[in-house]
Amino acid sequence: MKAMIISDFVISRRYFATQLLLSFFVSAFWGFGFGNLYTFIPVFACMGTLTLVFNLAAVDESRGWESFRLTLPMGRSDVVRGRYASTLLLIAGLTILGTVIFLLLAPLLYALFSTQFVMNETLMEQLVSFSIPMLLGVIALSIFIMLFMSAVVYPISLRFGLTKTGRILPLGIAVLVMVVAFSISSLNAGDFGAMPQWLQSIVDWASTAAGVAVLCLGALAIGLGLYFVSYSIAARLYKGREF
Repeated sequence: MKAMIISDFVISRRYFATQLLLSFFVSAFWGFGFGNLYTFIPVFACMGTLTLVFNLAAVDESRGWESFRLTLPMGRSDVVRGRYASTLLLIAGLTILGTVIFLLLAPLLYALFSTQFVMNETLMEQLVSFSIPMLLGVIALSIFIMLFMSAVVYPISLRFGLTKTGRILPLGIAVLVMVVAFSISSLNAGDFGAMPQWLQSIVDWASTAAGVAVLCLGALAIGLGLYFVSYSIAARLYKGREF
């Protein structure tokens, strides 16, 4: 498994800078376009994870690494376990990096939006009302989305290869990420109108420290549970694959 993790990171290193730069510009454009800076972290991390996951699968298939690994002293279960482990490390790294970039840019954006030439009341209000609970909720949501995406992609890609997987999944996952990001922006802007009383009560509870902790832990637990189930399915499917 260790050899598989090292191999994945060696391959990812070649594309890492390009993908990070692309993810940064897309997430920044998304945050400014929808008027919600909190979407930066999930879009940055999710896009980076999705593109690097497909890059790994593309390199495996185009350069014959999948067949070559079968000649090495490692079983198919080691290949699947290593790929899932390296993706977990990638998710953690991109989430931390996205959060650090967001926190570093926040003071600069505050100074920029305070000027007379680049005044943006909506984004300025978000920076002024910045809260740790909201940030933790966004981070938990980002990790959940990335775990969910990987849990869906890997069983299919490991069983059928990148060609069949790449026909439908990228578009479907991209739409999912856009819907989630748009929902965050719409809720923030109040585009859905007045909430029912019961829903408002849940939102108010979720804004408390206890609510944020429960929701974050719940999202992480569900995401990791789906990821483990996905690993179990992928390990069985990969054993029956022919090269």
